[in-house]
Amino acid sequence: MHPDLQKVAMDIIQAIPKEGFADLRAARKYFDIMLTQVDWVVYSANEHLWTASDGSVESRPVTQLEDTTGAIIPSKAQQDRAAALKHGLLSWQTAFQHILTKSLKSGGNESLIAEALSLRFICSSIALDCCFASELSYDAYIPQFQVAIPMAKTLSAATSSKPKPTFIVSSILIRSLFFIALKCRNKPL
Repeated sequence: MHPDLQKVAMDIIQAIPKEGFADLRAARKYFDIMLTQVDWVVYSANEHLWTASDGSVESRPVTQLEDTTGAIIPSKAQQDRAAALKHGLLSWQTAFQHILTKSLKSGGNESLIAEALSLRFICSSIALDCCFASELSYDAYIPQFQVAIPMAKTLSAATSSKPKPTFIVSSILIRSLFFIALKCRNKPL
């Protein structure tokens, strides 16, 4: 990712309103920007893509695998970026609480979107926390997976009964369920 784009995205993430989001749309816009950054870090860590893809950008250090655990040894820059994004996710969650409560009480599409964002938040937080660790690190997040599954069931039931489910709910539901199926080793879940 181009450094200028990273900086703009991080500036936006740091501008998350401390008093909370004005509405669900604002929460979603901030979350979309954050997810692009989180997904890029997770993808890069998983695919060892910390070298530049073309010759116009300076190469970054290639990530090495740790011999004993299989965990990725991130560079200082990677650690700092992941830490900043974790802080950004927590800031977003704090700013989202009021609008989440309001949306869940109101019901309807707003409730579905709020629940979908909450589900994706859980999965993104787990992915970011574990992106430099071994696959076994996901086992520590069984309680979060246990919270996510009923949310996914609620979304699935609500969207399957509607003739036209909203795009955000459907895409987040599918992506989140895929992530849970891929990373959660608890067979009952």
